[in-house]
Amino acid sequence: MSVVRFIPQVNRLAKAMAGPGGKKASEAIADAQAGLDTIAPPCVEAIDEALLRIEAATAAAGPLAEGRSEAIYRDANRIFGLGGLFGLDDMGKVAWSLCELIDLSAGTAPSARAAIDAHVRSLRLLRFGALPEVERAAVLAGLDRLLAHVRGEAAEA
Repeated sequence: MSVVRFIPQVNRLAKAMAGPGGKKASEAIADAQAGLDTIAPPCVEAIDEALLRIEAATAAAGPLAEGRSEAIYRDANRIFGLGGLFGLDDMGKVAWSLCELIDLSAGTAPSARAAIDAHVRSLRLLRFGALPEVERAAVLAGLDRLLAHVRGEAAEA
């Protein structure tokens, strides 16, 4: 008959955290915020550049070509990823929704292009519009309804 031996696993991180010394949580948070403040200008600039590229890619009327759709998706995903870190949460939400619209536009949803254009204009408004919270919430709610409409069209097709 076999004998089972229990060998406890030592978690070095847990051991280090339980030991004396180190930083207080408030100090670690302050250091992390200082790090974010250091990289904020180039990251916000990257968000602005991504927005400019999205606007340029959607400037021409008509259906989006495959290459343009992919570029818009990449830039919207970049805005989504960076927006929340630098106080642009609403832009991140709209960028996420725009990514979903790009996916839906590959199908036959007739309203997809108009919805994409509305999202792009809303990104600009949320970035530079300095809207009061009530108006920002209204913009986001309207875009949510628009996305739901396009989802419905895509499901019917």
